[in-house]
Amino acid sequence: IISDLIFGVRKKLVKEKQASKYSVLSEITLSQIGYETTKDHFPHDYNIDFVLIEESSKNLVFIAEIERANVSITKTINKIEVCLKKIPTIKEAYIIKFDGAGNTTFELYTLKNKKLNGRKVNSKSEFLGLSLRTCFISTRK
Repeated sequence: IISDLIFGVRKKLVKEKQASKYSVLSEITLSQIGYETTKDHFPHDYNIDFVLIEESSKNLVFIAEIERANVSITKTINKIEVCLKKIPTIKEAYIIKFDGAGNTTFELYTLKNKKLNGRKVNSKSEFLGLSLRTCFISTRK
């Protein structure tokens, strides 16, 4: 699933001649991409499933977490909330949920008035200009 997301986003960036502007990484901790993980900054060295980093500024601009449907995502939501509050350069944060039948739901998280705002969406990332659903070729039947 993560490799599908990487491939789909990279393909879009290459097509639009934006590939050199962003790094696309997966399964990476905040400390590995330069964020200080102390109790004053981040309570944990969070591992993020998918990140997009703007090359010129080295800012984290997009994150996504992949989860199984029907599993509690409370910890994942908490992780996203901390990241959004502590890293204001993040434009969009998604939780992408899959079930065994190949059904996918997308939840977009942003901050509004310093409060977490989460809602189910149709997979269209405004930041990327891409329907994330189109990336998941391995789940198609």
